[in-house]
Amino acid sequence: MKYFSTINGKWGMLLSITGVLVVICVKFYFIPQVDRFLEMSIEFDMKQNMIAFEKIIHIVANIADGDEVVVRKALLQIGEDPDIPVTLRRSNSITLQYGSVPTRNPSNSWEEQVLQTGIPLLNKTEKEFEYIYPLRVIEVCQECHLAENGKDEIPLGYVLGLAVSTVPLSKLHDNKLFFFVKDLFVTNTLMIMLILVGTYFGLQFIVIHPLRRVREQLNYMAEANDDEMEMVSIHDNEIEDIEACLDELFIHHKVGPGASENAGNEH
Repeated sequence: MKYFSTINGKWGMLLSITGVLVVICVKFYFIPQVDRFLEMSIEFDMKQNMIAFEKIIHIVANIADGDEVVVRKALLQIGEDPDIPVTLRRSNSITLQYGSVPTRNPSNSWEEQVLQTGIPLLNKTEKEFEYIYPLRVIEVCQECHLAENGKDEIPLGYVLGLAVSTVPLSKLHDNKLFFFVKDLFVTNTLMIMLILVGTYFGLQFIVIHPLRRVREQLNYMAEANDDEMEMVSIHDNEIEDIEACLDELFIHHKVGPGASENAGNEH
């Protein structure tokens, strides 16, 4: 236990406590933040892909120039193409106009919610992320589609259908491992360790070595004083050693507050 009374011992204890705190912060703060950051990144990427997909549909509709058959064939090919990871869902308006297709009906409450609210939604399940994006009516859509009553023009902004995309949950784990190792663990932990090591050697150079030199000089003075001053061990706390040496010096040379009190006691 004597080691922990020295400045080196206290500094070593501080390094150990700091290391433990860093591990705790990584476990309970940084890793959850990494999960949240990666989920936001995945959601952003999926949203951008859906926006691009919606633009493709608009381009196809504009090129078709009101030809309903061409647009429907293009959308069917898109929906059946395995290389395009997007599933299309129909709104009530399309179902009433073209009939019900079981594979195109909303498959869960989340898709029903997006159809009603028109707000994109990222749904996380046990196996995957599901991003549900509403496809709204623009002017070119009014050339083919009708309102739910089958007579009126479909209003602009109406959610005509959904584009649903999925990403395996393993993508989050793969990205988290890469992000944690490269950007969080290696960079930040290495930086913290460099700061701690730099501080340690700075403390050794600026504080501990000068203190040890002072202690050695005081012990040398005690040795040169014909054993009138008591030698102080160099294995205890450096500051306490210097304080003890100074007390001895003040007392034997009749200087300092300790010497004055001693002198008063002698009289």
